[in-house]
Amino acid sequence: MIFSCGWFSLRGILGSALLVLLSAVTVEAGERAKPSKMKSHSIKFENIDGWAAEDHSAAFSVFMAQCKNAQSLQHFWEGTQKQEFLEICRRATSLGPLDDVRARMFFENHFQPELVDHDGFVTGYYQPEVTASLTPSRRFSVPLHGLPEGMKQLPNRAAVMDGALDGKGLELVWLESPADAFFIAIQGSARLRLEDGSARQLRFAGKSGHPYTPIGRILIERGEVSREAMSMQAIRDWLDANPDQRDGLLRQNESYIFFSLDDEDGGPKGGAGIPLTAMRSLAIDRNLHPYGMPIFVQTRLPWAFGLEKKFQRLMIAQDTGSAIVGPARGDIYTGEGIEAGDLAGRIKHEARFIVFRPKPILAGYGPNA
Repeated sequence: MIFSCGWFSLRGILGSALLVLLSAVTVEAGERAKPSKMKSHSIKFENIDGWAAEDHSAAFSVFMAQCKNAQSLQHFWEGTQKQEFLEICRRATSLGPLDDVRARMFFENHFQPELVDHDGFVTGYYQPEVTASLTPSRRFSVPLHGLPEGMKQLPNRAAVMDGALDGKGLELVWLESPADAFFIAIQGSARLRLEDGSARQLRFAGKSGHPYTPIGRILIERGEVSREAMSMQAIRDWLDANPDQRDGLLRQNESYIFFSLDDEDGGPKGGAGIPLTAMRSLAIDRNLHPYGMPIFVQTRLPWAFGLEKKFQRLMIAQDTGSAIVGPARGDIYTGEGIEAGDLAGRIKHEARFIVFRPKPILAGYGPNA
């Protein structure tokens, strides 16, 4: 889902990464991880900085919850590790919630940690919440569309803005702001608060197939926003302050995203089809890591008032994004709403990844052994 906040997906090109991170794009179930492309070496749990202080019980709860969908996750694993992962999931769900000591024992008994031998980098993404309407009005005049059927070639953004989809009955909802529509499209999902107070979940349904151009990079190249000041909020501020130039800038990004609308507010889900958990769900490169794999991330995060603190946490690979490429490249899901978006937009930090590979299943090997 790329609106998330992986804005700074390529650390060397701050502007270009800025918007690419904001959309999560689902990967076909047939795609499987290819660990051979990644270099790593085994380490001991006691040598993992931050592991002893981790909230193992919270991490286990997220891992156990996703294991209820283990049969759908198995498509993303290969070889013997598929069966090992499924058995570990079976044991996790049979145990139920665990206290910190038993949860730590579970991970240490069932997984072998491996330090990824590549420079790492993390960004953040979130799910926005915006006000919307199911019917158009003067206030709500910006539509989001469902995926067209039977069209040989889907229109690019400029064509949609010029009315290429008008009259086809594809409008799902209407928003107040073109900026909201654009960022939701980058994100690929949103929680919609309707006028009657109810909520709906907007989900990614497909892409137009036209090239993506990050408008953050364009603003940097034009000298409108400095590289150091670039952020999602900086882009939004520019769009709001320059309504006469807004549409011209948006047209530069030909890619257009289509959606589906849930009847109920089911919450955000990642590419694995699993509900996302704030600060525990991680978007990864699906060509290198299978969905469901625990990954211990070591980095620093920019909390309130610009203060940075160590972030050392066991996360679960549950999502992906077109800008998330590389063995130690991740996008941290920060949650929903304004505060989550503010944090996500400031995450652009070096990191270390430690992947937890399933251990071989041994005869007589109990879940609490």
